[in-house]
Amino acid sequence: MNKGDPVDVSPRAREIARQFKAMGKPEAFDLAQERQNTKDAHVLTGAPRDVLMEWEDVAGQRCIRMRPANATGTREVIFLHGGAYCLMSALTHHRFAGHIANAVQADVLLPDYPLAPETPYPGARDMCMEVQKDRRTHGPEHQIVAGDSAGAGLALSLTCALRDDGAALPDALILMSPWLDLSLSGKALQAGDIEDPILALGNLSAMADLYRGAMPATDPGVSPLFSDHTGLPPTLIQSAENDLLREDAERLAAGWPDADTVELQEYRGMLHSFQMFAGDMPEADGAIRACAPFLDRVL
Repeated sequence: MNKGDPVDVSPRAREIARQFKAMGKPEAFDLAQERQNTKDAHVLTGAPRDVLMEWEDVAGQRCIRMRPANATGTREVIFLHGGAYCLMSALTHHRFAGHIANAVQADVLLPDYPLAPETPYPGARDMCMEVQKDRRTHGPEHQIVAGDSAGAGLALSLTCALRDDGAALPDALILMSPWLDLSLSGKALQAGDIEDPILALGNLSAMADLYRGAMPATDPGVSPLFSDHTGLPPTLIQSAENDLLREDAERLAAGWPDADTVELQEYRGMLHSFQMFAGDMPEADGAIRACAPFLDRVL
């Protein structure tokens, strides 16, 4: 990203960034407070139109299904919510998923996976794998696994595990503002060169430790940036300029073994997981709409 170029950011996006800056960041990590602060995060997303929300059990796991009126019936998305592995839920992201459902004309299934530290790695990943395997067998022709932030990390980690096990893979991946490196080793991140009004390095480090348990922070299971990415399905990666974790997206795309099967979309002036502001921010709506032509091309 060339910071010398002017950035055309909508007034609403500027206002949202201003509000986060005004809120400030906590001086110390407090898991209970962070959970309280984020439990109603669905209100950040505008309500999607013509989408039915249903709870259902898949492979013995509780999930939310967002069913759009325009679904073609030929594809299904499994969406793994963000929240640094310790926060949020399927419910906080159901509106977000509803906008994706409308954009790609497909049902979106959100596993309500268990959080750390109550359930450290690999609990959430393994639960999501069971849902993926069930829907790969019983679902429509095409399966997409997607996620934002930590959910994108789960999406990539479980797909690598499926590949290693010789199991059926999803047909495509969509990774939005992915958190892929729990060791937080990005050069710009460590140098303090990224202005992010939402994420705090200390909080990320604390939640990474809670999630990984006894695993090293560079273990490929918890930090799939360090996995072998050979043989994975076509992958769309979306990154945001003002995101402490943007280098995870950039490094993944740069190291992808087959340039024809990866697409990196970089969004200037945007915040971490800005797509969650769909229905309230034009850039979020545009990023979600961009998923549709990608899927049309690769499926």
